[in-house]
Amino acid sequence: CCFFFGGLHHSEQYFNPHIAALDSSLLLMAVLGLTVPSAFAATERMDCFVPCKANEIVSISHATALLLFSLYILLLFFQLKTHKHLMDAEKESIEEDEEEDAEEASMTLSFALGALGVTTILVALCSEFLVNSLEEVSATWGLSEVFIGLILLPIIGNAAEHATAVTVAMKGKMDLALGVALGSSVQVR
Repeated sequence: CCFFFGGLHHSEQYFNPHIAALDSSLLLMAVLGLTVPSAFAATERMDCFVPCKANEIVSISHATALLLFSLYILLLFFQLKTHKHLMDAEKESIEEDEEEDAEEASMTLSFALGALGVTTILVALCSEFLVNSLEEVSATWGLSEVFIGLILLPIIGNAAEHATAVTVAMKGKMDLALGVALGSSVQVR
């Protein structure tokens, strides 16, 4: 979507291929992190030559989760410390746009922190209501809870990130658009 809507406003779009490759690689690792435990779980249900037991699958799942978490921490270290220069071009273009759109802050720090706290509490309450209604929605719509939890909730939950990615792509900031789109996808996995 980012490329399509960005292309509607800009005939040529540019992005750093190194950053895109990095984010795409991490997304691939996240997909593999879901696939590997699922493949082992499938061997438990089938008459395989060497089926895995449930406790082995849980161990594989935990190891995969730790590996993915470690990779994400390393990505942050890579982006913020060791290869900060790769992000500088994006940062400079954002700063140029901010200078053009410079506005004075309209709220104080204490008000902003208070609003953040209230918003956090409201999001937690909404999340609790959503989780409690999952069983009823599953029965009413005839969808499995697994489908709702793995497919629908991540799509709905990341709607804001997807909208942000499209919006910044329309402004010609493809590095930021790809970073938001791929980054939110990695976090969901």
